[in-house]
Amino acid sequence: MKPSENKLDQILEEKLAVWLRAFSILELPVKTEMLLKVDEDHLSLWRRKRILRLFWTEGKTGILKVTQEKGVTAMQVEQRCQFCEALRKSGIRTVRQAKTIQGFCLEDEGCCITLEEDVGSPFSQISVDLAKKAGRLMAEMHNTAEALQLHLPEMTIFDVMGHNEVTALPCFEMWVQEGRLDSWKEIVQKIRRQRIRREADLDLLWDSLPHFGCQGDLSLGNLGCTADGDLIIFDYNIAGEAVLVSDMITEGLLICRQYNAQDHASAEACFESFVQAYCALRPLSESERHAADILYSLTSAFWFTWIAYREDSLEKALERKDAAAVQKHLERIFTDLTSSSISSLLNCSAA
Repeated sequence: MKPSENKLDQILEEKLAVWLRAFSILELPVKTEMLLKVDEDHLSLWRRKRILRLFWTEGKTGILKVTQEKGVTAMQVEQRCQFCEALRKSGIRTVRQAKTIQGFCLEDEGCCITLEEDVGSPFSQISVDLAKKAGRLMAEMHNTAEALQLHLPEMTIFDVMGHNEVTALPCFEMWVQEGRLDSWKEIVQKIRRQRIRREADLDLLWDSLPHFGCQGDLSLGNLGCTADGDLIIFDYNIAGEAVLVSDMITEGLLICRQYNAQDHASAEACFESFVQAYCALRPLSESERHAADILYSLTSAFWFTWIAYREDSLEKALERKDAAAVQKHLERIFTDLTSSSISSLLNCSAA
């Protein structure tokens, strides 16, 4: 049954003390800070989420997450917490999860409740140095997941061969079907043929590529900094299974392109730093290098904010009937699909 927004807030207020006791915390916090409040209502998908920072005396803090979401079970949340804890115990710099008698996820009143350590405020802007550290951290996590044979039952939301939230290919194909790109039929046909070729090449490799559990959301909003200057990662809410090289390409592009890089050149320099740092700690096999080239080509070509949403996107150019801008976008897509622009990065070592 879908809960109401007010009902969840009421449950939270009434049950906070009970939930904290389940995590062996007897003292109520002296203050709470709402970090995130989500209330989404759709016919097929709904979710309610509250993330709070709890403050106790003597400067102690913690992060409480309360979630009600269609299709997300307490077992799934528990598996993601266990994955996080397995990484932490193996030396990955990540958050410590509080535990109840039953496990890491407490289920009560239709809610999934977790409590974890607070690692402070996240980053807000990418830089070459920060991208390098993020690439190293991802490589360390992937190496650990592979060494421990850690798997998760659901895929991440950045599955290039499945559900992928950083591609706007469906939008592009819809515009083709609607005839909005009829004035550029020749280059559109070239784009579609080349995309099909690249996808077919990737499909031949896909099943042989290493895949393991991944944190699934290596964004600046989920990265903090330790006292020693190292990165620490948190938020395993969408952790899942992924082909490791695909996770590296898609999330590397996401962190470098979407977090206030000074300009396009800066974003690409950050991505270069990310990839080189990753490959220095986790060298790619020959098949992974081949796959990485295709993955970059397909992902970059239909990058979601370049195709839609942004003011300088293809979508906005079509709305403005700016033929020159549309042509430029289409040429960029075709170039991405036919180039091998990251091949030289994949064998490099980071200093």
